[in-house]
Amino acid sequence: MILAKDVKDSEYHSYYKTYIKLTQGDLLDHLTKELDEVLEVLNEIPVEKEHFSYDLGKWTIAQLIQHCIDTERVFQYRVFSIARGESQMLNGFDENAYAQSIPTELVHLSNLILEFTTLRQSTIALIKSTPEKAMCNLGQASGSPLSARSAGFIILGHWNHHLNILKTRYLEL
Repeated sequence: MILAKDVKDSEYHSYYKTYIKLTQGDLLDHLTKELDEVLEVLNEIPVEKEHFSYDLGKWTIAQLIQHCIDTERVFQYRVFSIARGESQMLNGFDENAYAQSIPTELVHLSNLILEFTTLRQSTIALIKSTPEKAMCNLGQASGSPLSARSAGFIILGHWNHHLNILKTRYLEL
């Protein structure tokens, strides 16, 4: 079991504490449960709201979902690289540049749901096939220490954070 309570503050930059604090229990269990929870919310979004933004200058629902997918993809790569013993510094990414790189009108909810489902299943398979000891490996990303297991919990906490925003500010659930 890879437990949230075992992740130490020294395994990630303090910026990610917000996300780590939103996690608990076993990583694989929660990645699987969260897949269902995210899909439940995404499948409730009316197609006519996919390009809705709750305020000027804020991402649309589609952009927010794409951002979460992009972030999971980056952190999945970090889990993979660090667990495999990568000694090179892993680059950061500019979430706003990524969000702006795809014209909003080309992003469709049905494609995002498919992309998220496929990516999450891949994340789960990666972690299932990685020995627990390797998940404790410590690497470097964006100029700071990062363990493979903390990267996994950041994926979870990041989605939890944005699901809350999606429910309260976009969908008023």
